[in-house]
Amino acid sequence: MTWTDPSDNATGLNASSIDNITVSFSQPMNSGSFWINYSGVCEGTFQLSSDNFSTCVMLNNWSGSGQTFSFTPAADLSYPNHYRIRVDNATSDNGDSVLYTSLEPGFEVSGDSSNNTSWAGTQQLGTSSYYQATGVATDSSGNVYVAGYTDGGLDGNSNSGGNDLFVVKYDSSGMKQWTQQLGTSSPDRANGVATDSSGNVYVTG
Repeated sequence: MTWTDPSDNATGLNASSIDNITVSFSQPMNSGSFWINYSGVCEGTFQLSSDNFSTCVMLNNWSGSGQTFSFTPAADLSYPNHYRIRVDNATSDNGDSVLYTSLEPGFEVSGDSSNNTSWAGTQQLGTSSYYQATGVATDSSGNVYVAGYTDGGLDGNSNSGGNDLFVVKYDSSGMKQWTQQLGTSSPDRANGVATDSSGNVYVTG
Protein backbone atom coordinates (compact mmCIF):
# COMPACT_ATOMS: atom_id res chain seq x y z
CA MET A 1 0.00 0.00 0.00
CA THR A 2 1.46 3.36 -1.00
CA TRP A 3 -1.17 5.80 0.35
CA THR A 4 -4.66 6.07 1.80
CA ASP A 5 -7.34 8.76 1.85
CA PRO A 6 -7.80 9.80 4.62
CA SER A 7 -4.05 9.62 5.06
CA ASP A 8 -2.45 7.56 7.81
CA ASN A 9 -2.40 9.48 11.14
CA ALA A 10 -4.64 12.27 9.79
CA THR A 11 -6.38 14.26 12.55
CA GLY A 12 -9.21 16.81 12.89
CA LEU A 13 -11.30 15.29 10.09
CA ASN A 14 -14.96 16.15 9.48
CA ALA A 15 -17.28 13.15 9.67
CA SER A 16 -19.63 14.27 6.90
CA SER A 17 -16.78 14.92 4.46
CA ILE A 18 -15.60 11.30 4.44
CA ASP A 19 -17.68 9.74 1.66
CA ASN A 20 -15.15 7.14 0.60
CA ILE A 21 -12.11 5.41 2.05
CA THR A 22 -9.44 5.01 -0.63
CA VAL A 23 -6.35 2.82 -0.71
CA SER A 24 -3.65 2.79 -3.38
CA PHE A 25 -1.10 0.06 -3.98
CA SER A 26 2.36 0.11 -5.54
CA GLN A 27 1.25 -2.16 -8.38
CA PRO A 28 -1.99 -3.24 -10.11
CA MET A 29 -4.11 -5.47 -7.90
CA ASN A 30 -6.38 -8.41 -8.64
CA SER A 31 -9.85 -6.95 -8.12
CA GLY A 32 -11.21 -10.50 -7.93
CA SER A 33 -9.49 -10.86 -4.55
CA PHE A 34 -11.47 -7.92 -3.10
CA TRP A 35 -14.76 -8.31 -1.25
CA ILE A 36 -16.62 -6.66 1.62
CA ASN A 37 -19.20 -7.80 4.14
CA TYR A 38 -22.29 -5.61 4.15
CA SER A 39 -23.50 -6.56 7.65
CA GLY A 40 -20.87 -4.62 9.59
CA VAL A 41 -18.98 -7.61 10.97
CA CYS A 42 -15.22 -7.74 10.51
CA GLU A 43 -14.97 -9.89 7.42
CA GLY A 44 -13.80 -9.04 3.92
CA THR A 45 -10.80 -7.58 2.16
CA PHE A 46 -11.57 -3.97 3.20
CA GLN A 47 -12.54 -3.33 6.84
CA LEU A 48 -13.03 -0.15 8.89
CA SER A 49 -13.19 -0.18 12.69
CA SER A 50 -13.04 2.15 15.70
CA ASP A 51 -12.55 -0.57 18.33
CA ASN A 52 -9.61 -2.73 17.24
CA PHE A 53 -11.81 -4.73 14.86
CA SER A 54 -14.13 -6.20 17.48
CA THR A 55 -16.85 -4.71 15.28
CA CYS A 56 -16.60 -2.97 11.91
CA VAL A 57 -18.35 -0.11 10.13
CA MET A 58 -21.04 -1.28 7.73
CA LEU A 59 -20.00 -0.68 4.11
CA ASN A 60 -22.19 -0.10 1.06
CA ASN A 61 -19.87 -1.07 -1.79
CA TRP A 62 -16.38 -0.92 -3.19
CA SER A 63 -15.06 0.31 -6.54
CA GLY A 64 -11.81 0.79 -8.42
CA SER A 65 -9.31 -0.94 -10.63
CA GLY A 66 -5.58 -1.10 -11.22
CA GLN A 67 -3.77 0.31 -8.21
CA THR A 68 -6.51 2.38 -6.50
CA PHE A 69 -9.69 1.17 -4.81
CA SER A 70 -12.36 2.77 -2.61
CA PHE A 71 -15.07 1.57 -0.27
CA THR A 72 -18.06 3.53 1.04
CA PRO A 73 -19.28 3.68 4.69
CA ALA A 74 -23.04 3.14 4.94
CA ALA A 75 -23.41 6.22 7.19
CA ASP A 76 -21.40 9.18 8.47
CA LEU A 77 -18.60 8.13 10.80
CA SER A 78 -19.04 8.94 14.49
CA TYR A 79 -16.89 11.45 16.38
CA PRO A 80 -14.71 11.89 18.27
CA ASN A 81 -13.26 8.58 17.19
CA HIS A 82 -10.08 7.02 15.91
CA TYR A 83 -10.61 4.65 12.99
CA ARG A 84 -8.33 2.08 11.44
CA ILE A 85 -8.47 0.69 7.92
CA ARG A 86 -7.60 -2.97 7.42
CA VAL A 87 -6.59 -4.37 4.05
CA ASP A 88 -6.53 -8.10 4.58
CA ASN A 89 -3.49 -10.16 3.66
CA ALA A 90 -5.66 -12.29 1.34
CA THR A 91 -5.54 -9.37 -1.13
CA SER A 92 -3.39 -10.20 -4.13
CA ASP A 93 -1.84 -8.43 -7.10
CA ASN A 94 -2.27 -9.44 -10.73
CA GLY A 95 0.52 -11.97 -10.31
CA ASP A 96 -1.48 -13.60 -7.49
CA SER A 97 1.11 -12.59 -4.89
CA VAL A 98 -0.72 -11.89 -1.63
CA LEU A 99 0.19 -9.19 0.89
CA TYR A 100 2.77 -10.36 3.42
CA THR A 101 0.62 -9.07 6.28
CA SER A 102 -2.57 -7.11 6.90
CA LEU A 103 -2.12 -3.33 6.72
CA GLU A 104 -3.87 -1.08 9.25
CA PRO A 105 -3.40 2.69 8.74
CA GLY A 106 -5.55 4.96 10.91
CA PHE A 107 -7.11 8.43 11.13
CA GLU A 108 -9.01 10.59 13.61
CA VAL A 109 -12.51 12.02 13.13
CA SER A 110 -13.24 14.93 15.47
CA GLY A 111 -15.93 17.11 13.87
CA ASP A 112 -19.49 17.04 12.55
CA SER A 113 -21.24 18.37 9.44
CA SER A 114 -20.91 21.96 10.68
CA ASN A 115 -17.18 21.44 11.20
CA ASN A 116 -17.68 21.80 14.93
CA THR A 117 -14.59 20.21 16.45
CA SER A 118 -15.24 21.22 20.06
CA TRP A 119 -15.97 18.34 22.40
CA ALA A 120 -18.33 17.82 25.26
CA GLY A 121 -19.32 14.44 26.57
CA THR A 122 -18.35 11.50 28.73
CA GLN A 123 -15.26 9.34 28.56
CA GLN A 124 -15.18 6.14 30.58
CA LEU A 125 -11.99 4.33 31.50
CA GLY A 126 -11.28 1.61 34.01
CA THR A 127 -10.27 -1.92 34.85
CA SER A 128 -11.90 -4.84 36.69
CA SER A 129 -10.09 -3.63 39.84
CA TYR A 130 -10.69 -0.56 41.97
CA TYR A 131 -9.93 2.85 40.46
CA GLN A 132 -10.76 6.46 41.20
CA ALA A 133 -10.20 9.82 39.51
CA THR A 134 -9.04 12.50 41.93
CA GLY A 135 -7.96 15.47 39.80
CA VAL A 136 -8.46 17.16 36.44
CA ALA A 137 -6.65 19.97 34.59
CA THR A 138 -6.61 21.59 31.15
CA ASP A 139 -3.96 23.39 29.14
CA SER A 140 -3.95 26.30 26.68
CA SER A 141 -4.63 23.96 23.74
CA GLY A 142 -7.78 22.57 25.32
CA ASN A 143 -6.25 19.22 26.27
CA VAL A 144 -7.69 17.56 29.37
CA TYR A 145 -5.64 15.65 31.97
CA VAL A 146 -7.24 13.30 34.49
CA ALA A 147 -5.31 11.91 37.48
CA GLY A 148 -6.19 9.24 40.01
CA TYR A 149 -5.26 5.78 41.19
CA THR A 150 -6.10 2.17 40.37
CA ASP A 151 -5.52 -1.34 41.68
CA GLY A 152 -5.42 -2.66 38.12
CA GLY A 153 -3.59 -1.87 34.89
CA LEU A 154 -4.99 0.85 32.65
CA ASP A 155 -4.55 0.60 28.86
CA GLY A 156 -2.13 -2.32 29.03
CA ASN A 157 0.01 -0.95 31.87
CA SER A 158 1.12 -3.33 34.64
CA ASN A 159 0.17 -2.71 38.25
CA SER A 160 3.14 -2.45 40.62
CA GLY A 161 1.18 -3.49 43.72
CA GLY A 162 -1.84 -2.05 45.50
CA ASN A 163 -2.75 1.46 44.34
CA ASP A 164 -0.84 2.87 41.35
CA LEU A 165 -1.25 6.50 40.33
CA PHE A 166 -2.26 7.33 36.77
CA VAL A 167 -2.57 10.32 34.44
CA VAL A 168 -4.62 10.20 31.22
CA LYS A 169 -4.49 12.87 28.51
CA TYR A 170 -7.41 13.66 26.18
CA ASP A 171 -7.13 16.19 23.35
CA SER A 172 -9.61 19.01 22.75
CA SER A 173 -11.78 16.66 20.67
CA GLY A 174 -12.05 14.13 23.48
CA MET A 175 -9.63 11.66 21.88
CA LYS A 176 -7.42 9.81 24.35
CA GLN A 177 -3.74 10.57 23.67
CA TRP A 178 -1.89 8.57 26.30
CA THR A 179 -2.06 6.89 29.69
CA GLN A 180 0.76 6.96 32.23
CA GLN A 181 0.74 4.66 35.27
CA LEU A 182 3.29 4.67 38.08
CA GLY A 183 3.65 2.88 41.38
CA THR A 184 5.60 0.86 43.91
CA SER A 185 4.74 -2.25 45.93
CA SER A 186 3.04 0.10 48.42
CA PRO A 187 -0.07 2.27 47.80
CA ASP A 188 0.59 5.24 45.48
CA ARG A 189 -2.14 7.78 44.78
CA ALA A 190 -2.29 10.93 42.68
CA ASN A 191 -4.33 13.63 44.42
CA GLY A 192 -4.01 16.44 41.90
CA VAL A 193 -2.70 17.39 38.45
CA ALA A 194 -1.68 20.71 36.87
CA THR A 195 -0.08 22.00 33.65
CA ASP A 196 2.06 24.98 32.67
CA SER A 197 2.38 27.15 29.56
CA SER A 198 5.12 24.90 28.15
CA GLY A 199 2.88 21.84 28.14
CA ASN A 200 4.49 20.13 31.12
CA VAL A 201 2.26 18.09 33.41
CA TYR A 202 2.67 18.00 37.21
CA VAL A 203 1.17 15.37 39.50
CA THR A 204 1.03 15.47 43.29
CA GLY A 205 0.21 12.65 45.67
